[in-house]
Amino acid sequence: MRFPDIGLINRYYLGDTVLLEPMADAIAEQTGREAYVVSRYPEIFYEHPRVVGLPQEGPFPPGMRAIDMSDAISSMTMVERKGKQVVEFLPGKYKRLWEAAGLEPIPGRTPMIYLSQEETKKAEDLRAMFGEKCVGLVLHSNM
Repeated sequence: MRFPDIGLINRYYLGDTVLLEPMADAIAEQTGREAYVVSRYPEIFYEHPRVVGLPQEGPFPPGMRAIDMSDAISSMTMVERKGKQVVEFLPGKYKRLWEAAGLEPIPGRTPMIYLSQEETKKAEDLRAMFGEKCVGLVLHSNM
């Protein structure tokens, strides 16, 4: 029996896409196939050995089982208190992400970003220039 490919869907932002890496990687390890993260930022996974980033517009693999991670990703909710709507922060986001993916949290498993050779070279150049580890980001406006 062939199990469907699994895609974790993030409708939110860049950091939330990064947070889905350990869950998608664990799914890939358990199934022996690539796992997918559907996001506005599919390029994060271009160099990943087991996780494929897919744009929200598709195309998706035929029969892909999509798991919408929206509720687990959300860090806050609106609740009514004394007749007023107030923001309530939700603890345990990382644990909720694992549970929403249908997995037990793996202790010590943290998000990983895999760099291309070109990105690794740039990072090494920056380290040589500044004498310590540093992070560089390139931002593009969606506007």
